[in-house]
Amino acid sequence: MKIHLEEHELKEIIQDHLISHMPDLNNRTFEIQLIAGRGDNGHRAEIEIVTVHNPPNVTSEAEAEPETVAGEDPAVPFKFGEDESEDS
Repeated sequence: MKIHLEEHELKEIIQDHLISHMPDLNNRTFEIQLIAGRGDNGHRAEIEIVTVHNPPNVTSEAEAEPETVAGEDPAVPFKFGEDESEDS
């Protein structure tokens, strides 16, 4: 079996690999240059991480509003040491 990959596919694979190991790079732009060397130099990729596109809106858990689904009761925070059967 042989698999042939085009340059754009290789670049996408490299970018996906980097993001899977460093998720904080998810909103970055990559400039990837593939270089064919000779002999022991072999093939390599030079990668430059250049910009942030639409950085995520970061909120703390305290600021985040819980998501409710139509027809369901809103979530109630669970506290350790409290037993649900102790409702008086």
